[in-house]
Amino acid sequence: MWGLSPQDNNSSIESYMSSYGITNPCAGTQGGGSAAIDIITSGQNFLGYPTYCVTCPDQTMHFDVNWPPTATGFDSYIAGCPGVSIDELENMNKSLITKVYPSPASVSTNIEIYVNEVSDITIDLYNILGEKVYSTDFENINTGEHNIELPLNDLNSGSYFINMLVNDNLTDVSKLLIVK
Repeated sequence: MWGLSPQDNNSSIESYMSSYGITNPCAGTQGGGSAAIDIITSGQNFLGYPTYCVTCPDQTMHFDVNWPPTATGFDSYIAGCPGVSIDELENMNKSLITKVYPSPASVSTNIEIYVNEVSDITIDLYNILGEKVYSTDFENINTGEHNIELPLNDLNSGSYFINMLVNDNLTDVSKLLIVK
């Protein structure tokens, strides 16, 4: 899930995220939100904000408003996807990133992950341009919680995205802010 705004600056985006507990990646005018939203929304009719798009497994897309933002505000869109059940999604026990700290970070950051079965894990770090700037692999990680420390010495200040892949499948994305 991405939050994109064609008119809000970083300060407005951060305030909105803080007010509503939003944790998914978001970008405004300073983070390329305008250019990205133009590609995604071409030909779509928007009725307000925040407008969200749910992409179904059959590649159909559903746009609508979720105001005020709630975790269950997407249920009707997801339930409308062929072959997808809300109950299955709620009961899914998947491997994921549970915490990133500190953020903002400067020298290193810790990533706490939960692994639901013995798996090969890859942690990739991408800059805001989508370029992979760091990657580390772990083989046969046991079920449970794990803490991974990422060195940040060679990276510049800015916004980054942490991707967690389990057995080469993307399972979670988290945001990291680096300030030097």
